[in-house]
Amino acid sequence: MYFAVRLQNEGFGPERAGAAVGYTLLAVAAMIAGIFVFFFFGVHKSMRPMIWVGLAIMAAALWMMRRAWPAYWKVMMAYALWARVPVIVVMFFAIQGHWGTHYDVVPPSGDVWGTDWLRKWLEIGVIPQLFIWIPYTVVLCALLGVIVAAVRKGTRQAHASA
Repeated sequence: MYFAVRLQNEGFGPERAGAAVGYTLLAVAAMIAGIFVFFFFGVHKSMRPMIWVGLAIMAAALWMMRRAWPAYWKVMMAYALWARVPVIVVMFFAIQGHWGTHYDVVPPSGDVWGTDWLRKWLEIGVIPQLFIWIPYTVVLCALLGVIVAAVRKGTRQAHASA
């Protein structure tokens, strides 16, 4: 919400509040659909192509969010990348060093990677961070930000006197 208020105060608010809310709700629906396809059809039924379909749907949610409020989308993408890239790096070292933490944990189905640390890092580190957590962060934060901006658009901001 901080970024939404700040952008709006600087004159970079959404052009049309109703359309911004609509696109954001569409992005949230796409995000939920992508998560459902990813986990229910992909992970639980072990259908690898459906994992990629779910990830693609979640990535499409980002595009929908961009349509809602382009300036906010840019800020949230930068925020999400700055939050997730360090996790990817930490996961690299955790998997390499066998830390035994949540950064290199084996899923309940067991260790399917064996000694292939690179594939493990890509499959539990890079891909989820980029294709699940970034869309999740951008879309769900946008839902709050767009609602705040829409509510604030209907109110006049008080200007401080000199």
